[in-house]
This record gives sequence, C-alpha cells and structure tokens, in this order.
Amino acid sequence: MLMNDDDSASNTTLCYELGKLRNDAVSIPRFRATSRLSSCLIHHCVLIRQCALGEIKISESYKMDVIKDVVKHLVDDQDSDGGTMTWYAKAAAMNSLVCMDSAAFCATSNRTLHTKIVEVLTDILGNEDEPEVSE
Repeated sequence: MLMNDDDSASNTTLCYELGKLRNDAVSIPRFRATSRLSSCLIHHCVLIRQCALGEIKISESYKMDVIKDVVKHLVDDQDSDGGTMTWYAKAAAMNSLVCMDSAAFCATSNRTLHTKIVEVLTDILGNEDEPEVSE
C-alpha cells in the first residue's frame, strides 16, 4: 500500500500508525517525487496539503528537499516581474513551511536555507501589495 503512488495518504497514514502500534521498525523509502510533494504543499486545498505533510512526517528523508523546493517556488515568484503565484498559493506555501517547522529544522542543519526561509517570508509578509497574504 505504501509503494502505490495513488494519492491515498489515508492508506499511508494507516500503515504507519499500525506499524507504530505493533512497535515495528517503520522504514519507508521515498515513494513520491519531491516536485510532486512540493506542488501539493502549495496547493489551495487544505486536505491535499495535510496529506503531503503527513507523508513528510512519516519519511523525514523528504523534508529538506521539499523545503528547498517550496522556498524556490516562492523566491522564483518574487524574482519574476509581477509574479505568477496567487496570494492563496503563497499563503499555502507559507503555511506548509510553518507546519513543517522548516526554519527551526534548517537552523542547525542548513543555515543558508534557514536564512533564505526567513528572508522570503519576511519579504512576502512585509509587502503592502499583498494584503490578502499578510492579513
């Protein structure tokens, strides 16, 4: 069930929780592309984001790569003229970064990424042209 890439996070979560209850060693390899997970973390649907966050919680090997990818989406949008991300996609991305506790996670393991996270979030939240995101 865990190896099927069918967007069924409930199956993944169920397997993970059952394994924990049985005290099984749960070792899950990466089974979904980082780009696909990061696109789920920027999605406007809360359920899709929660499913992706659940996958990342189960398999920590995703976390750093997914954080980098989400931050890259935000930085690329800020660097482009006018930007193409909607305010709700930016809000979803920021919410995902906060839910993953990305700044604290990167503070000890990747200081450059930590600085970039703080910088991009500060820029977005301080931008008066994006009242929907900063309110």
